[in-house]
Amino acid sequence: MSCVPFLGPCSEERAPESEPSSNKVKQAGSLGRRTWSCGAQCHPVSLQVACEPGQLRFLRYPFAPARCTVARPADLLGYWPGTNPPSLVLRSREIVFWPAARKIELENWCRQHGISPIAPEDVWSLLLEPFLDTQHSPQWQAACLDRLLRCGLDEQEVVRLRRRVERRMLCYNALLWEWVSLGHYDLLEAHRPFNTAAGFEKLYWESMEIAWRGFNR
Repeated sequence: MSCVPFLGPCSEERAPESEPSSNKVKQAGSLGRRTWSCGAQCHPVSLQVACEPGQLRFLRYPFAPARCTVARPADLLGYWPGTNPPSLVLRSREIVFWPAARKIELENWCRQHGISPIAPEDVWSLLLEPFLDTQHSPQWQAACLDRLLRCGLDEQEVVRLRRRVERRMLCYNALLWEWVSLGHYDLLEAHRPFNTAAGFEKLYWESMEIAWRGFNR
């Protein structure tokens, strides 16, 4: 399968518009997220971590460009419980993910080390909303766009970013049938198997800069 560029010129045709999802598919999607899931339930398979006094260690991490192997309290801007899976926001402008099954352990560690939970706007969750296995009203879509605009994106940029990731996200969610939320982790997971090492590194860091817009609202 060929690689689809992320933010470069788009040389491939866009995927056809998907048909509206039936109620039956929505119900199956909900079950699929819990049983197969490239969401929270399968993260621990490729994401191995250790909670230690004074530091968090990432023993195995699915995204090769990540620079963080050890995170200490001074490295952290905050703990982001609202992403799926939960994540840590580094002062170096990198967001690293933590296994959902060990969320309580992370919360306890953060509390013990004075790391506060934060709730920036989840830009990637908003950008990937069209690829969910559901339909939203025009009012919902307008509110979603308004939140992105408040983060400093403009309407043309939103359209361009969605077009760049459309094909991979539709393929990814054809397996997931996720209808509630797709986020930054899903974006990386959807592209990781198909990009070259250099291409995925470019995607990884550009996606971090886009995610950082959520701190600008």
